Amino acid sequence: MGDIVKFVPKEKRKQMAADSETDKQAEKLDNFLNLDVHTEMLLALTKLKRRGILIERNINSRMVLVNKMTDDELFTRINRSRGQQWDRYPSFYAAVHEELDRRGLIPRKGNRTE
Repeated sequence: MGDIVKFVPKEKRKQMAADSETDKQAEKLDNFLNLDVHTEMLLALTKLKRRGILIERNINSRMVLVNKMTDDELFTRINRSRGQQWDRYPSFYAAVHEELDRRGLIPRKGNRTE
């Protein structure tokens, strides 16, 4: 009986509803590979490899984790990643790229549909 009910202000409710809608849209997009993000990631990983930070041995050890992931999980990892994550975990993201390539999920230049 003595419980105090805390009401959420109107602006906060609107923001929460907008965030929920954004999450739903993001989930729909995670079923496909965002090629813009993928290209940015490859450029960042190439720079790291030239500096000697990205080591093939580490990529192979990350492949054990990546092999167990579904296609949608791989797409989600790429689509929701950004530069700071690529710099922090380069071998993991290189392994994700290699697995996508191995599964044939990366469209080639001639195979893209517009």
